[in-house]
Amino acid sequence: FALASIPGVLIAGTLMDRVGRTLLLACSLVFTMSSLLAFALLSFMTDLGWLVVLLSCLFHSALVVSWSTVSVVTAEVFPTQYRSTAMGLCAASGRLASIIVHLVAAPLIETNRTSLLMLVGTCSFLIGTIVSIVTGIQNRTGEPLQDVDQLADAEKKGIFKLAQRNHHGQRVTVTEQ
Repeated sequence: FALASIPGVLIAGTLMDRVGRTLLLACSLVFTMSSLLAFALLSFMTDLGWLVVLLSCLFHSALVVSWSTVSVVTAEVFPTQYRSTAMGLCAASGRLASIIVHLVAAPLIETNRTSLLMLVGTCSFLIGTIVSIVTGIQNRTGEPLQDVDQLADAEKKGIFKLAQRNHHGQRVTVTEQ
């Protein structure tokens, strides 16, 4: 099951710049939703165990593509000066949501309603797909980030200059005096 991450990472890495982040996110969420829905519908059939395993692996691969795309899009949406705080808030929101999911999932699993749980998950992916399309997330594929452009403009104007390299071999930006 964990090996299903490898195709997901390869697909995300290959298609992220070719297809665009927004389209890749929407398509991967639809594929995640579809495989989870099929998994939920077939999970009660014991004679199709191989199909259930295949669908769970497809679900996991699509989920990895979605997470990879979300990570890139989230980092590109926020300006550099707010990026670490915004990413921290996003991570904290995700952790809080995972706690809530465990509180909701436990009673459903105990009462043998796992198909209902998977349908709720499918609806969550549907909402994520709609939100990613409707909110108009800017597709920054192939565009330099705004902050990088501002640094380059400042360097051209003589406000900044690049020093040689520090003792770790990294380029260092210093302000001209």
